Amino acid sequence: MRFLGIEKLACLGWGLLLAAGPVQAVPPANGSPSVHSGARANSGLEGRQWLTPYLQRTENAAPPPMSSDDESELPADFACWWDRLMVESSRQDRQSIQVAVDALVRAALEHSPYIQAISVEPWIRNTYLIEENAAFDWRTYLEANFADKNDPIGNTLTTGTSDSRFKDQNLSGSAGLRRKTSSGADIDFSQKLGNQQNNSRFLLPNPQSTTRLELSFTQPLLNVEESNRAS
Repeated sequence: MRFLGIEKLACLGWGLLLAAGPVQAVPPANGSPSVHSGARANSGLEGRQWLTPYLQRTENAAPPPMSSDDESELPADFACWWDRLMVESSRQDRQSIQVAVDALVRAALEHSPYIQAISVEPWIRNTYLIEENAAFDWRTYLEANFADKNDPIGNTLTTGTSDSRFKDQNLSGSAGLRRKTSSGADIDFSQKLGNQQNNSRFLLPNPQSTTRLELSFTQPLLNVEESNRAS
């Protein structure tokens, strides 16, 4: 075993010497002639006998087998070792379902937060329209007013009597429907009631009640505020 190791080291050394080429003589620094010749150190037969067994072994060595890319040489039932692992689920407690590519795309679009936000936008805009149109809806109302006057008299024609103060009580109320149109007009349909009593001799009968059913339509011809805003 020891002799084999020495042989390998010797062969390696001679191979390096062969690859290095001829040894050039270096002239001495003082100009004296050199004692070395330009002959190759490994040109003798002594080095060749060590390299001959190594060269024969390398020439007789068989080349490594080359892999073929032809799939026809593979057996019909051939399967790679990783094929089974690729189809198995990493979580054994879950059940797999079969899906198609179009179903995955449709599900991604349906559950996308961006798509959902865009699809809700028309509903949000529609609520703005409903809020703005609510200004033109019909509205019911009920109003009541009571006025009690007690004023000093400056003219006898106010009451027609010798009283020094004019006392008047007036109760009025109205109920109905009203709305504003898109053109700016006001529509009012109401029922009005009233009752009045005072110390004047000119109010006949005294007290008296009034009632009136009223339908009014008011259309402004010029809205100064809107015209100023537009200008």
